[in-house]
Amino acid sequence: MVDVTVPAFNKGDYFTRKYTTSINLTAVCDAGKRLQTVATGFGWMCHDSHIFKSSGFGQQTLCDTIIPNQYHLIGDAAHGLHTIVMVPYPA
Repeated sequence: MVDVTVPAFNKGDYFTRKYTTSINLTAVCDAGKRLQTVATGFGWMCHDSHIFKSSGFGQQTLCDTIIPNQYHLIGDAAHGLHTIVMVPYPA
């Protein structure tokens, strides 16, 4: 989450459970630490997996169209396991 200042008329759209205002930012970097894609603008009520699946990058990735088979994305547990997305194994 990225803390932001928002207009008073729609502050509720960005209010978090921690009583701050923020937007969700999802970024993907390659192995060389180069930024490949960014998705922003989702309010606090959107889950990380929804943001990923709604982004152009996520849609292409989940359809296996842009990541070669020998490569994988490493995500957190919120993203969910997929053939191309690796997430932590629950303890």
